[in-house]
Amino acid sequence: MGPDPRVDRMTNKEPLSVVARDGEIIVSVSGFKAVYYKPTNQPQLILRRRSDTDEHELLARVWQAANNKARELGWIG
Repeated sequence: MGPDPRVDRMTNKEPLSVVARDGEIIVSVSGFKAVYYKPTNQPQLILRRRSDTDEHELLARVWQAANNKARELGWIG
């Protein structure tokens, strides 16, 4: 199954939803979702799962939003 066509039409202007729940950070926008967690033995977030997309700008925005939330929570420095 290929990338979700709804995700391929997204622009970088749509606001991201960033939620921390049960030890995970979930970032979502228009049919796209990425879930990150921070293992106790690692200094950075790890991607647990995400929707399929080839939009590199979207992936960079989502990663940055997850890292910002992790800093806000004190998970990373």
